Amino acid sequence: MHDGGAATAAGHAAGAARLGYEPADAARLRDVLRADASRRRARGGRSRAERDRRVRRARVTLVLNRIDDRLIHGQVVVGWGQPLDVRFIVLVDDAVAASDWEKELYRMGVPPEMEVRFHSAAEAAPLLDVYRTESHPGILLTGDIATMRELVLHGGVREVNVGGIHHRAGRRQYLRYVFLTADEQRALREVAALGALVTAQDVPAARAVPLEEMLASGEVAS
Repeated sequence: MHDGGAATAAGHAAGAARLGYEPADAARLRDVLRADASRRRARGGRSRAERDRRVRRARVTLVLNRIDDRLIHGQVVVGWGQPLDVRFIVLVDDAVAASDWEKELYRMGVPPEMEVRFHSAAEAAPLLDVYRTESHPGILLTGDIATMRELVLHGGVREVNVGGIHHRAGRRQYLRYVFLTADEQRALREVAALGALVTAQDVPAARAVPLEEMLASGEVAS
């Protein structure tokens, strides 16, 4: 019986009760109402479960995908980690992933409640969907553009934060915290061409600078 039929049956039963007698088919009506209530509960449970699944699919647990050549330091752990309630960092760097002593050094830079997970670029790409289902927020961190490009290409990264690429020979300044070679400039444009939204922002309180605006500022400065 559909919902309208169940409501009609309930109305008949209520009318009989008000007249002070139980209708002859009261037992059948009770069975109908119990069955209808069970169906509604089941549908409600399925609806809630489906909503929960949609929320889990929509949730982006990797709340920041950051390029920072200093990797783990105070700006990442405190500046971003605290306001975002970050509980883990996925550090993707081929050299660090192969070095036990470097991994131990970076672990010492985070509080006890924050976990650091180390991967090479090849290892990390297929794991990012797993990390996106974590119950707590996390940060994806690379030390260079080339590694992040691999994760955009093979790991489904759709937003990239340029947080710190610092001065060295051959680099031109674009922002106070971003210096790029011509090859690195092209690499960032390639990342954007792959479909990722690329912005520069060193700390949460700063304005996120769109990629082309950042690159244009460097051209003007030169």
